[in-house]
Amino acid sequence: MTITNLMSRNGTRVNSEEVSSSQLQDGDVIRLGRVSLMFKNPPSNAENNALPGLLQLAILLAALALAITLGSILLF
Repeated sequence: MTITNLMSRNGTRVNSEEVSSSQLQDGDVIRLGRVSLMFKNPPSNAENNALPGLLQLAILLAALALAITLGSILLF
């Protein structure tokens, strides 16, 4: 899976290194502004099925949305 920064103000970091785009590996720590997430790759027997990757992406986006919402609540 690849992560790409779409010109955000805070930038995107993978394992503390600022990236514009990066191929993610199991255990990589992604930092989006003040939010850190760990990427977990599905087991190799699930790699032929796109659903685990899509599910993982949906969970990542839901976690990010929650973190942004909580951050907004804490800021105001």
